[in-house]
Amino acid sequence: MKRYKHVPFLLMTFFFMVGCSSEPEFTKLPLDEIVKQKGRTQDYTIVLDDMDLEENLFSSDHYKHRYKVITMEKAAGDTIATPKEHLTDWYDVPRAYFDNHVNDMGMELATMTDGKLSKQVGPAGYSQFVGNPQYGQWKTGSNGSSFWEFYGKYAMMRSLFAWTFYQPVYRSYYNDYSRYRSTGRPYYGTTSTSAPRKYGTFSPAAKEGPKNERSTSSSTARRGSRTFTSKMANNNSYRRSVTSSAGRSAYGPAGSRSSSSRSRTSSSSGRYGSSSRSRSGGSYGGK
Repeated sequence: MKRYKHVPFLLMTFFFMVGCSSEPEFTKLPLDEIVKQKGRTQDYTIVLDDMDLEENLFSSDHYKHRYKVITMEKAAGDTIATPKEHLTDWYDVPRAYFDNHVNDMGMELATMTDGKLSKQVGPAGYSQFVGNPQYGQWKTGSNGSSFWEFYGKYAMMRSLFAWTFYQPVYRSYYNDYSRYRSTGRPYYGTTSTSAPRKYGTFSPAAKEGPKNERSTSSSTARRGSRTFTSKMANNNSYRRSVTSSAGRSAYGPAGSRSSSSRSRTSSSSGRYGSSSRSRSGGSYGGK
């Protein structure tokens, strides 16, 4: 029996080594490469501008992202920094990463603020600019609702973040966003499941696609439509594949893990202020 006493240990070692060798090789994400290249000396926002799924019959499918990088820059002789945008090339991304962000087209995936990196997904521009008195102010409309308004010199930011397609950024939306952000959840402009989303892949704005607008950067030209938007509208197979990816997403096509996220009243605080007001903002509008 003595000569067999080490067999269990050897078998455990063998299966452990096999298990380790079968693990997929770690691949650095393109987003992380962009963050590394940008460094920490300049504030910026990285938005998921477009995505694509190339289906192949005899080889692996290709999952792709393209990003928009928005930076605040001062031209020679200027005292005020203005936003500049740059569209990256297309990048291959792992399927799991594509699935995890299939709901997030048009959303910010990473921001650098005062040397601090955040990868909290949210509506583009919300984390750095909304509620920041450097760029605008809260105003009260004729109906008594508080909404965000950029100062004149930063008015182009609405177009830059594609807010021209959405209704105003109400303070109640920002309060809901702040509450979601504090718990690490993406905010799609809604706390309900019975009305359309206002932000993200399946919002009316993303379905319509970007307009032909004058870019804030001489090196960037806006497209009439996104690759994703066009294929979703005209390719049934593509639409089924993306819908399947949305089902595999960490938050699912509804953007929340459970119905508990649909609370009606809360006290929430943002980076630049707080409020106890809360409201339901609408919901997922279908695919």
